[in-house]
Amino acid sequence: MQHGTAENINGPAANGRHAGTVRPIGVALLDDHELMRIGLAQALGGDNRFRVVESTDDPTEVLNLLTDRRLDLVVVDMDLLNRLPTEIGENFTAQTAGLPVLFLADSCDHGAIIESIQSGATGFVHKRSSVERVRESVHRLAHGERVIDPMLTEAVFDHIRQARTPGNSRDLTRRDLELLSALVEAKTNREIAAQLYLSEKTVKNNLTQLFRKLGVQGRAEAAELGSRLYASRLA
Repeated sequence: MQHGTAENINGPAANGRHAGTVRPIGVALLDDHELMRIGLAQALGGDNRFRVVESTDDPTEVLNLLTDRRLDLVVVDMDLLNRLPTEIGENFTAQTAGLPVLFLADSCDHGAIIESIQSGATGFVHKRSSVERVRESVHRLAHGERVIDPMLTEAVFDHIRQARTPGNSRDLTRRDLELLSALVEAKTNREIAAQLYLSEKTVKNNLTQLFRKLGVQGRAEAAELGSRLYASRLA
């Protein structure tokens, strides 16, 4: 685990959330790439509208700050959130529901973006956006606006326009593809759990969600569909 507090990133702590004077927007950064966190901290720290109160790769560190009056907004790597075990990801999403969350996303995350929007998320910025766009996205989201980076809009609308039929691989996350690959290899839940560093219960829950996405009844049908999918990609 790697993390840092506001004091070693951006100076002393700010005043309370409801202080009478204007104060910097308190931001927590959640990303498992240290260079990305450093870049974001520098980008926001160079603008006196913001103060980074936490920088970490551990969702628990962010959840521990939810009662901290300095915290106004969380910037989260969408890919990291998608890779978390289901229980941890759902718990993080539920506990941060009352707080603005700005997701860092790629164009290939269109399915996850749509699911997040349906769940109430209101802020998305492309990982390759300019420093100024990231700053403005944080500022607008913290003040109650909805934000979606134009670099992501086209991919999202293209995805919506696609026919959403059972077995459409465009809807699958990286974790889904990992599970599908394991099913093609006829691995057991225990073997999958060991390979992906998950509990067997999490594997079972994730497989249930995968079967629902694929429109299949079980692992045999999913494995057959996976075999056809990978064969088509190699053709």
